[in-house]
Amino acid sequence: MHALLVASAAVAADLPFPTTGCSSLDGMGELRFTFNVQSQGEVKVRRAWRFTPSTRQVVRTVDGAELAFTFGAPVNEEQTQADAQFINDSFWLMPQCHMAWASDLNVIEQGDASIPVGEGTARKVTVRYSASGGGYTPGDAYDLFLGPDGRMVAWTYRRKAGSDPTLSTTFANYVPMGSMHVATEHVSADGEFRVFFTEVSAGAQ
Repeated sequence: MHALLVASAAVAADLPFPTTGCSSLDGMGELRFTFNVQSQGEVKVRRAWRFTPSTRQVVRTVDGAELAFTFGAPVNEEQTQADAQFINDSFWLMPQCHMAWASDLNVIEQGDASIPVGEGTARKVTVRYSASGGGYTPGDAYDLFLGPDGRMVAWTYRRKAGSDPTLSTTFANYVPMGSMHVATEHVSADGEFRVFFTEVSAGAQ
C-alpha cells in the first residue's frame, strides 16, 4: 500500500469522495483501531494500533507485545516494519484521507461500471500514484467504486498499475471515528479473504 499519513495536512479539493476529518486528525485526540485479516475462515493477522496525530506517536500491539515509535521516523528495522504495517493498515481504514493527502495522485473518472464484488453498478474512479513518488509501493493504482453518497462501496487494487486486478473487496459497515466515517468490513468476491476492523474509536487517551 502507498501513501503518507500527515496530521492536519492540506486536503485536495477535487477528489470525488468525502474527506471530512482528514485535515484535522490532530483534533481527534488518539485514534484506536484493530486491523484483522481472515483467510479461509481463520484470522491470520491481528494488529491493534493507537495513534496520536498531534505528536505522530504510534503504539502497535501484537500478541500482547507493544512497540512504540514515531510515525514516519523509524530508528531500526523493527520500527521500519511497523511503520510500513501502520501505513498499510490505516490505508485500509481511511484510504480517502491517504489519497487526499497525496501530492502525486492522478484521478481519472471512468463513469458507471459493474461493481467487482457483488452485483450492480457504481461510479468508477481510478486513482494512480506516481511511479517515481514516495511511500513503500509507488506506482500502485486503485479503482474505486462510489455509492450515491460518494462513499466507497468496493475497490480494486492493482499493484504497479497492472491491467489485472491484484485484489478486489467490498467496503461496508461504516462506523464513525471522530468526525469521519470509516468502512470496517472488506470481503473478496469468493469470500475467502476478509479484512475487518474492530475497536475503532477516537478521543482522549
